[in-house]
Amino acid sequence: MSFLFFYIIIFLRFGGVNIDRYFKVLRIALPAVGEMILFMLVWVIDTAFIGNWGGNDAVSAVGISSEMLSTLSGIFVTMGISVPITSMVAQKYGAGEFDESEKYLGQGILLGLIVAFVIFILIAFFNPFLLKLMGASGNVLENSLKYMKFAVFGVLFNMISSLLNSGLRGIGRTDISLISAIISNVLNIFLDWIFIFGKFGFPELGIMGSSLATFISFFTSFLFLIFYYNKYSYIKIRFKYIFTKNKNYITHLIKLAIPSGLQEGSFSVGRLLYVSFVLKGLGSISASANQIVTTVESISFMPGWGFGVAATSLVGQMVGAKKFDKAKDFANISVFMSAFVMGIFGLLFFIFPEFFIGLFINDTVTIAIGKDTLKIAAFEQIFMAVSMVYAGSLKGYGDTKTPFKISLFTNWVLRLPIIYIFIFILNLDLKWLWGVMVFQWMIDALLHFILFKKKTKSNLNII
Repeated sequence: MSFLFFYIIIFLRFGGVNIDRYFKVLRIALPAVGEMILFMLVWVIDTAFIGNWGGNDAVSAVGISSEMLSTLSGIFVTMGISVPITSMVAQKYGAGEFDESEKYLGQGILLGLIVAFVIFILIAFFNPFLLKLMGASGNVLENSLKYMKFAVFGVLFNMISSLLNSGLRGIGRTDISLISAIISNVLNIFLDWIFIFGKFGFPELGIMGSSLATFISFFTSFLFLIFYYNKYSYIKIRFKYIFTKNKNYITHLIKLAIPSGLQEGSFSVGRLLYVSFVLKGLGSISASANQIVTTVESISFMPGWGFGVAATSLVGQMVGAKKFDKAKDFANISVFMSAFVMGIFGLLFFIFPEFFIGLFINDTVTIAIGKDTLKIAAFEQIFMAVSMVYAGSLKGYGDTKTPFKISLFTNWVLRLPIIYIFIFILNLDLKWLWGVMVFQWMIDALLHFILFKKKTKSNLNII
């Protein structure tokens, strides 16, 4: 692998390619990938701790509670408002208009705080109803309510931290977001161990201990980000821009936030419906195999997400500086690197499917179904890379409508109707459903490529 990397660098350096731009993309993308890996790691360890302490009911309770919290915060804040903050901060920063960057950051924080507090109140006062709506009952519901006692405060500070991180991504400082994630996740794992099992003289709190650890770790991460902005950041959090509402900035951010949030919402709801279709139509064994394949494939999402973040930041900065050729160049470089990395994952999934599925389960029937399915999933990796990065590039232009429209079309017009027909009318098995998703991502990637190319030809900066 090291020799392969060496030859690629030699090719890029002496093949007329500006290698500095490749390293600039990597400098932003790699910390973003690392951040994602850390959050996945803490989720796995947290689940293991809870499972060892309380068994299936406890794991289900934490799982369903976390899913509800992450879905609500993700749709409205993490993707909905954070993306336009990143886009506009990047554009103004690239144009050298640092005061404008701070205005968009401040107004974005104001908008995000309003939404975050609405979500906080919704969860805090209506969490029993929401949990029952998601299917929680009996011991699972009881344990979920215990978990929500502190976790609801944790998710509030996590949403605020997402807003702060979006500004850092806009100026390309994903390394600071990574440091924040390291602080949060290492502390979370350590406190999980102490509070869940009652170490160092603390009482054994079980699920509430996990919830308390989550709150403390997110709050600490929030404090670190405030400290960094105050002492070291190129752009600052100006309270005058947070507490003085500017209608034009707020309106523009909302126009960008609505499509971005709806894009995440359409994808998340579509995913939940798909899982429901599989469980009802194919049974628990196929549903288990589907979940394992999805978990395995989530490893490859990380590079795509990281290079997408790099594309949003660098394209936004170049658009702000009116350097449209460089914006296009950074987008294409990000796509190439993402497709290369995710293509390697796809190759590994195709050659060693049984190894990856076997990491999660010993059942021979589930492994057989999962193995065939993962080999199909391998073919969607490069399409996903192209789609995710060009979507991030469009957002760098300030265009959040196009990725939303494409996602809405490929998820709700193509994927879900075809999968419904395949399951409930044609009675086809799981690998055929993943074949549909390969087709979906191929169309998704093609549409993003065509519309990004159209955007770069027009050289229009959407402001």
